[in-house]
Amino acid sequence: MVSRTWQTSLTYRLGRTVLPLSAVAALLLALSAPVAWFALKYGELTLRAQGTAARVAAELGQFVHESPRLWPYNTPKISQRMQSLLSLDADTYIAVVGPGGDSAYERDPQDGPYLWHLETLSTAGGTGGWVVVGVSAGKFLATALTLLAGFGLLGGVVAGLLFMLPMKAMRSTEEQLSTTLGSLSEAQERLRGINEELELRVREKTQGLVDAHDQLTAQQEALQRLAASLYNAQEEERHRIAADLHDSVGQMLTAIRVNLETAERMQEEGSDGAPLGPLLQHTSDLVNQTTDSIRQAIHLLEPPQMQEGGLRRALKALDRQFELTPYEMVVDDSGLPEERLPATVEALAFRIVQEALNNALRHGGADVVRLRLDVREGVFLVVVEDNGSRGRQVYKEGHGLASLRDKVQLLGGQFKVEPLPNGHAVAASIPILTVTPTAPERDDD
Repeated sequence: MVSRTWQTSLTYRLGRTVLPLSAVAALLLALSAPVAWFALKYGELTLRAQGTAARVAAELGQFVHESPRLWPYNTPKISQRMQSLLSLDADTYIAVVGPGGDSAYERDPQDGPYLWHLETLSTAGGTGGWVVVGVSAGKFLATALTLLAGFGLLGGVVAGLLFMLPMKAMRSTEEQLSTTLGSLSEAQERLRGINEELELRVREKTQGLVDAHDQLTAQQEALQRLAASLYNAQEEERHRIAADLHDSVGQMLTAIRVNLETAERMQEEGSDGAPLGPLLQHTSDLVNQTTDSIRQAIHLLEPPQMQEGGLRRALKALDRQFELTPYEMVVDDSGLPEERLPATVEALAFRIVQEALNNALRHGGADVVRLRLDVREGVFLVVVEDNGSRGRQVYKEGHGLASLRDKVQLLGGQFKVEPLPNGHAVAASIPILTVTPTAPERDDD
């Protein structure tokens, strides 16, 4: 509970702070509007005095200029000229004074006090007299006092409210504070229980983070194994390409070199030897075969149709190659969208089709291959089915399919090789939008 001494001290301190502020607020409220009105009205009356003096000086200016010394004595003429100014305010005092200080004209409504303004009557030789104008300020002062009294009363009321309302609110707050402090100990007990529960949850979350770290470490190790596997697959692919070039292109280049050396010796022996025509024709045929072999190897690495028209065009070119062979290739690409897929996805799909065809035709003994391509919910599906019944170990142990499986899993997809009643099926699902590789999982089928 809160002691009464503390409550009284708090109220007292609040009163010491609020009371001066309330007094200042009352003073500002009492003076702001009357002072503003006084300044505005004072300026208005001053302008009236200046304007009236200027009109009188303008009316008498020519007359004073013509008779700079005698004009004050021509009272009838001055009165005649002042007749035109009778429309001026009736409560305005007007006096015309000559250069010697003698009054030449005066109109006093006897309703003071006044706000004065002095206008000089100028002549060619200097000052010819003055016009004194006074605007009555009686009503102005009475209104100002009335406003000051009214706003003073309003300021007192506001000051009282500004002082009483905070004090009343403080007393109410003190009562609520007493009740609140009484229940604070209960809240502290509940908070202690919550802290214990939070500590338990933190320990559980920490253990979860440790487990997640262990899983991440395992995934990193799996990715390292995957990278090593991909590197080995690339090296094996390089060795295979080098062996193919050595077995085909290398042998033909050796034969071309032998033919050229033979032709050189025959030319040195003279024209009586065997004719060079057949030898050169054979060499030309070897050059053409070498060129075709190199072009075929390049096409296998990356068909030009992939760069020009994408996967759909490359598959059409591959399909045309089957027209002159005893094999049949059936392509269903109705599920492909019109727009191009990402280059990485298209290239991987083409490699899957190439490897599946190579296994089916060369090792599986198939003569019919069915290819189906489809895109569903952001996933690219590639399915290659054949009717080959031989060479099942090729699908299990082939390095080409193992490398493709690693690449598909690196893109977050799945790769499977499944036996059919009469043949095999190679199926791959590749997420089109994924960029996060996943750890590979070996498929024994």
